[in-house]
Amino acid sequence: MKELSAAPVDNLKSLVSLYLPDSVFTGYIESILYDEERYMPSEKMSEAEKFWKAREEAYGGRIEFQSYAVLLGEAGSGHFNGRGGLCFVIGGRFYFEDFEKQNALMALFGRKDADYEKTEISFPLEDLKGLKKVSEKWARTCVSEKMEEEHVPELKGLPALFTRGYWLVQIENRPSLVMEIMDIEKFKVFLAS
Repeated sequence: MKELSAAPVDNLKSLVSLYLPDSVFTGYIESILYDEERYMPSEKMSEAEKFWKAREEAYGGRIEFQSYAVLLGEAGSGHFNGRGGLCFVIGGRFYFEDFEKQNALMALFGRKDADYEKTEISFPLEDLKGLKKVSEKWARTCVSEKMEEEHVPELKGLPALFTRGYWLVQIENRPSLVMEIMDIEKFKVFLAS
């Protein structure tokens, strides 16, 4: 008779192999026993789940909205960011956090960009004055020059279908953020609720 191991999973596997050594059911039972996502979700979290859980703990609330976004820059700053990241809302505050672009060759050798500086932005949603869609040309002009935002033409109508657009995220008492928010319609619905 085979000796059983101490681990319950191994015990069950050993018992099954005693009675069904060549059965197709053995592989099926093994797949059920080791389906970690289904039976042990608290022990094995994906990187994304860890990231969102850490943000919720750090900012003291639940994620109310999230989207991938690209921050072109802050209006009038003259500094172009252009990095992708995540924008999200927790507890009535809007957050943006970018991520380092990695060159595939540098990543292969485990090197990081020495010039990378993480960008984190947040503001209360009550300070959000509005969203205005503008063409890429005007978005770049807004970042590179100080200008009156009300003179920047809104991108709408037929040109909006064929032109890459950015959003001026207009904020009370600070320069607007020039961003491309991928899930903008969902964000507008969230703001309206």
